[in-house]
Amino acid sequence: MLTYWKRRNIPYLEPSIPFGNFENSITNTKSHGLYFKEFYDKFKKMGAKCGGIYAYVVPVFVPIDLEIIKLLLVKDFQHFHTRGFYTNERDQPVSVNLFTVDGERWRLLRTKFTPVFTSAKMKIMYELMVAASKTMEDHLREHARKKVPLDVKDCVGRMTANIIGSCAFGIECNSYNDSKFHKILKAIVLGGTAYIRILFCNALPDLARFLKIPLLPAKETNQLCDILDETLNYRKESNVLRNDFLQLVIEMKDKEIVNLTELKAQCILFFLAGFETSATTMTFVLFELACNQNIQHKLRKEINEVLVQHDNKMTYEAIANMKYLDMVILETLRKHPPVPFLNRVSVNDFQIPDSDMIVEKGTKIMFPVLGLHHDPEYFPEPNSFIPERFSDENKSKIPLL
Repeated sequence: MLTYWKRRNIPYLEPSIPFGNFENSITNTKSHGLYFKEFYDKFKKMGAKCGGIYAYVVPVFVPIDLEIIKLLLVKDFQHFHTRGFYTNERDQPVSVNLFTVDGERWRLLRTKFTPVFTSAKMKIMYELMVAASKTMEDHLREHARKKVPLDVKDCVGRMTANIIGSCAFGIECNSYNDSKFHKILKAIVLGGTAYIRILFCNALPDLARFLKIPLLPAKETNQLCDILDETLNYRKESNVLRNDFLQLVIEMKDKEIVNLTELKAQCILFFLAGFETSATTMTFVLFELACNQNIQHKLRKEINEVLVQHDNKMTYEAIANMKYLDMVILETLRKHPPVPFLNRVSVNDFQIPDSDMIVEKGTKIMFPVLGLHHDPEYFPEPNSFIPERFSDENKSKIPLL
């Protein structure tokens, strides 16, 4: 099996048993994003347009050349729409959502839920987000008054929990005082066995399903479902309407567009897609602003000027007018992407143009996002924080966009 790439005449990195091109996954804490950045750098140095590595004994195709990447993700998407995430619908039906399913089921779910994620619908929820973030403002003022240290990642994580609780689960929670909901979310994403469980399930999905291993921790996931059941019953009995994500999905259920399991699954997806990614991004934004005082001053100046134009209110339109804020966030996502690689599975045999290399049906593919974002060919001085890369006049010069 460890001769797979050699037999296909595709450049590869020499693996070792039993972890392939990864170090001991149990004792080593290096993230997969860093591994794939290293793979990207090594293949790039070799002058290879693509290459092969091994996750345990599983062959993984790693595209390096930008044209090949665009081909697989855009032009020939129909051959690579499957993401290959582990699911266990039998033992955990609510883990099946837009993020985890593939093929026709994904298309049907996307058709159902695309109307929920329009900018107009998101705008409806904006006031709920502002109200949920108010508790963080109070928390920061209290720390400033007492002059005590603050764990920034924990602080923004709790604010994100407040927003998810309000919009997706229909509950008003203050995670800075009552941390129960925040603890549940944190346990699902960062629980002690989360990394090993997900690694095992994705590497050996059939065995994991045989062992009845769920995608998400059963205890905490059931707690989220209980919260949703309580909220649904309360709204039905009290005839409560609220401008949140949950209400939009409830209306779809009432029209029989989705069933109860799909409703719960998408609310949990709202959490999965927004909790750790948002908290991580905000943490790095604040970190980079602390390290780059000139950028911090420039951003503060823009925010103050825009607020004056909107009666000192942080409205939806005010944020849309903060162009430099957008650049700062984009540069943060460039330098510190919360999703450092993308995965796909080929659904057909596919020949790489102008070569004799064939990506066979069922092959796992990993796109090294972190490597691309730190490639000086695309982003000069990649380790420097330069928001102006994403100004209107400079965006067109970025080959990745």
